[in-house]
Amino acid sequence: ITTQHQGRGYGRAAIPAILGLLQREHAAASDLFLTVNCRNAAAISAYLGAGFRDTGSLYHGGGSGPQHIFHLPLGR
Repeated sequence: ITTQHQGRGYGRAAIPAILGLLQREHAAASDLFLTVNCRNAAAISAYLGAGFRDTGSLYHGGGSGPQHIFHLPLGR
């Protein structure tokens, strides 16, 4: 979601749609991992609200600063 459209709930609405697509297109997947910038409190809140859990590990390889690694078991 581009910065000018953030804060309007689009990300929170997109998460279930993406999870549905993942279930349809990659039915054998058992886990979903993602990274989120440590400074992005809104995204962290949205992912936690969608059931993701912080692994407690950080990814430092990107150009935009440290990233939390989040995990969501897909229940398969």
